Amino acid sequence: MTTHARVAPSKLVEEVLQIGFHPALQSAGYARQGRTFYRGDDPIRVVNIQSSKWNTVDKAEITINLGVFFPTVPLISLPPPKGKPRECECTLRTRIGSLIPPHLDKWWTITRPRTLLP
Repeated sequence: MTTHARVAPSKLVEEVLQIGFHPALQSAGYARQGRTFYRGDDPIRVVNIQSSKWNTVDKAEITINLGVFFPTVPLISLPPPKGKPRECECTLRTRIGSLIPPHLDKWWTITRPRTLLP
């Protein structure tokens, strides 16, 4: 028996964003919009936290997508974004796993600790 109710995976991810990502990225000059963080105007640096589509109430997985948008570089196949660019609209983009050894896709697992009643 646990002392807490089951929590939606989106709430687990939101807690991690609030406790870890938001303070760290805010102190580095990033502003948050949903699960995406932005810094600068030219270029615009983008950090996006992506949830797995396979998340459950007991476990959530996330990865980090990174992008840099250069407003002065013309877009060949896409119209310019309205407002802040999404990570997928960035001029340069990658997942964090490609930047850290062993240079493979990297997902982190989030679980809620279970506390047993005495």
